[in-house]
Amino acid sequence: MVSAQRRALFLVAVASWLLLDSVRTAGPLLSALYDDSLTLVVAAALGTFAGGGVLAWLAAMVGRHFGHGVVVLYLVGVLAVLRLGLPFITGGWLIAAGLYLVAFAIAGVVMTTRVAIGNGGSGTALAGTSLGAAAAVLEHTVLRTWDAVWREDLLGWIALGTVAALAILVGALCRTLEPAPTSRGWWALGLHWSLLGFAFANIAWVNAQTELRMSAGVAVTVVSLCLAAGLAAQAHRISRVVSTVIAVAGAVALAVVMLRPGMDAALALPVATAATTLAAAHALRPAPSSAARRLTAAIVFGLALIAPVLVIQLDYERPLGIPPLSIAVTVGVAVLLYGTWRAWVAHRPDSGGRTVTSDGTAATDGTTVADASTPRSWIAPGVPVGAALGVAAAVAVGAWTQATYEAPRVYSADFIQAPYVTSWNLHFGVTHEAGAGPRVDLDELAAALSGTDVAMLQEVQRGWLLGGGTDMLEYLAGELDLPYSYAPAHDRQFGNAIFTSRPHAEPRTLELPFGEGPQERSALAVDFMGATFVSTHLQSTDEADETRLAQSQALLDWVAGTQPTVVGGDFNAEPGDAAHQAMVDAGFVSAQTQLGVTGPTYVGPDMTGEQATLIDYLFGRGVEFTEFELRALPWSDHWPLTARAATGALAPTDPEADLNELQPAPTPSTSVSPSASASPTPSPSASE
Repeated sequence: MVSAQRRALFLVAVASWLLLDSVRTAGPLLSALYDDSLTLVVAAALGTFAGGGVLAWLAAMVGRHFGHGVVVLYLVGVLAVLRLGLPFITGGWLIAAGLYLVAFAIAGVVMTTRVAIGNGGSGTALAGTSLGAAAAVLEHTVLRTWDAVWREDLLGWIALGTVAALAILVGALCRTLEPAPTSRGWWALGLHWSLLGFAFANIAWVNAQTELRMSAGVAVTVVSLCLAAGLAAQAHRISRVVSTVIAVAGAVALAVVMLRPGMDAALALPVATAATTLAAAHALRPAPSSAARRLTAAIVFGLALIAPVLVIQLDYERPLGIPPLSIAVTVGVAVLLYGTWRAWVAHRPDSGGRTVTSDGTAATDGTTVADASTPRSWIAPGVPVGAALGVAAAVAVGAWTQATYEAPRVYSADFIQAPYVTSWNLHFGVTHEAGAGPRVDLDELAAALSGTDVAMLQEVQRGWLLGGGTDMLEYLAGELDLPYSYAPAHDRQFGNAIFTSRPHAEPRTLELPFGEGPQERSALAVDFMGATFVSTHLQSTDEADETRLAQSQALLDWVAGTQPTVVGGDFNAEPGDAAHQAMVDAGFVSAQTQLGVTGPTYVGPDMTGEQATLIDYLFGRGVEFTEFELRALPWSDHWPLTARAATGALAPTDPEADLNELQPAPTPSTSVSPSASASPTPSPSASE
């Protein structure tokens, strides 16, 4: 028979896995509400996560009559099975069902964590949380960050079915286990969970922050979580001095992870993850508590989980005046400080020289004791095996990812005189409600871009929970199998990208003037086939005309020169507005205007036409546009603009020369006759 402690460990692991999956699913559903009101998004998020705490309290009350284990089985089992039905729902019903299941998942984590505390202690609970987060990261990586509920392929159904089967199996095995009667420290656990969902167990965020490809990112992330599991499982044996040293190192590492992107962040991530997990294990503890206090604690847990993420996300609309990731640092430091303080005060000598716990329980031999559920072994049972399996799986998944999606390929050496170009604002990967959403259709985005020679993309997100936690850059790179460059904008998780059908040269980024905000904006440029291609996204608020003008002027100064240049982007400016006119006055021609195509490029979330306008452009200087097409696709609130751009550039006569070397004196091209269409049939250059 598997020990109660091992069963509790895997129970909380599966519940944690389900919660992370459910939170990612809820992101696009909440973003759909943003089209109605930012206030509605905040209210819905806070209500959902606080409601999960209320549901947990009610479930615990019911468990006193029907058995806690039976109620836990019901919660995790129903949650897992109902997730299987989400792919069949759309519109408002999907939003309601998805948010309801998040509340169910929060209740499941609260209930299973109480079981783990009562059958192994808080170290077992946090170890199980970390192992479940590692499993969720592995699943997310295999799915290329495109979650199972949005997919219609066999892989998605296997993922949904596997988690559902595990939830029912583990729930059934644990149906006789009883929880810790009362416990405290839930606010700190909620803050720790916010770091897990936002960063530590978010493979897309880790990829962007560490600048690693996904094959390496998954290894770093899972190893960090497994290390955290092992450390938390020994929380009962770690002295308060060692805990303090670990907390100090964790605070420094957390600041590095959040504020120093790149390899420094990658090296610091294991320390930050493990230290905050250990601190949360010290903070969470059995302790006397009233029914009202238990209700408040459960609600605070849910709110602490989502509030920091909301604040960071709100910086896009209401600038905080400080680096938004400093909020994550503050959250982590709060957990570290409280956990360290609990490590110091949890055991204290009484007047008789004995050592007692914080609830007054004395040890008869004068040694330090913890609660009665604390394991006597050096590490909680099941953790070493679980961590070893996690690391092995990370290595295997990373190797498979590298071989399947990241291995170098051989590209054609043919020179392209008239590249097929596309500019598209991707709406951070979320299909709006009028396009059969809210949902995430990364496969459709990839299919729409297939065959292009230069794709200039905006609103490419990497780890946004409101976008489903996807890594759009890694997904598109793997599916299209094209070279790419990426430029962060407001942060590293949101920016511009360029994909090319052959390797490009000299990727460079321009930070555009902030002006009146509220978001940081940027431009990305690469050299390709003797010309410069630029992707950019200007400020969007109605009152930001002066800011957009300053941004367009900075862009023009940046691309000044005689080389052929194509600029694709969302300018948030209609024809004749100052930013648009600045481009025209500088000698740039809009492909849409040149070929006489009428129609909006932005249609809004409802596609009724009330918000439709022309704000996206393919601008060219020293190029000739032909075959312009405006495609009415529902996968974004913007439509992609496509055209042939004959640059007049010539292939170098030296076979060793760089095909991308700029040509400052364009020559007339021999392009096909100009044509235009609103429903294109792409005819791209061969990419092999």
